[in-house]
Order: sequence, then C-alpha cells, then structure tokens
Amino acid sequence: MKKFLAMLLSAALLCPAMAMAEDTIKIGIFEPMTGATAAGGSMEKEGFDLANELYPDVLGKKIELVYGDNKSDRAEATLAAQSLVDKGVVAVLGSYGSGLSVAGGEVFAENEIPALTATATNPTITLDCEWYARICFIDPFQGSVAAAYCDQQGYKTACIMFNNADAYAVGLKDAFVENFK
Repeated sequence: MKKFLAMLLSAALLCPAMAMAEDTIKIGIFEPMTGATAAGGSMEKEGFDLANELYPDVLGKKIELVYGDNKSDRAEATLAAQSLVDKGVVAVLGSYGSGLSVAGGEVFAENEIPALTATATNPTITLDCEWYARICFIDPFQGSVAAAYCDQQGYKTACIMFNNADAYAVGLKDAFVENFK
C-alpha cells in the first residue's frame, strides 16, 4: 500500500495544480458518506484515514485528505467531484460504486485529475476514462472465474439468485451466465 500510494502521489506531482501547492498535497476522498451505499463508502474512508494516519507525508510533503460526499447519487457525484476539483486536489481516491465513479470520472478527466478506485468493478470506468484506474477485478473477470470454478467442480447446472436492482449483482450474473455454458 505504501509503495502504491507513493507511486500515485508521484504521478500527482506531475499535475499542473501541484505547482501551486507548497508543502501539502491535497488528495480527494470521493465516497458515498450518506445515502444507500454509505456503509461501503464509510469503510473505504476509514481505510484512507488509517493510511493517512500511518503515512501522513510522502516525498517530504504533508498529505491533506479533502472529503467529497457523493451521497450515493450520480447527480450528487458530479457535484462532489467538481467540489474536490475546486478545492485544489491533485489526485482522488474512490468511489465505492461504479456508477458514482463513472459520474465523477467525467469531471476528473476534464480537469486532468488522476483518480483511483479500490472497489468499482464496472469495466466502463477505465475503458472510457484514461484518468481513472482501479485496483480490483472487473465484473466480467469475476463472473468468468466463478463459472470456471463451477466447471472445474463438474457442475452441469446452476441456479442464480441475485438482486436485479443492483448493477454489480447484474454484471456478475451476466458474466457468469455468459461463461457457464
């Protein structure tokens, strides 16, 4: 984690906004802290807070975390992303939730702010935005691995129970079905 954070912040140093900062690097925390997915966003925020507590400075500069609550809502995510940009962040961590990352990604890309998600699994986040990166497996990969496991176990049929109102569950189901034939 420390090595990865150092690499992310090194990349942020190349951003024009960094030239204005003196001894502080502002990192945006773009998470749903309220709304339907607040529990997931809260867990990620706690992880970022702990990392900042353990490693409060990188490359001789103090790390300041700047929070943006995307409120578990795509429209609010766009506003929260713009708020982080307006506050002068040079890089962004988050969001929990693929749709929120897609909405914020447009703002970050327009402003050339690198963003990293730890849990957003929809492939379009990084496919359509060169300013967003991820450190988790995408939905199609997860679904194909589950299908391969079932095949290795010799299963010929499967019953899938999923939440059809949840894009993550639907994405995994679709990838599993496509690969479990």
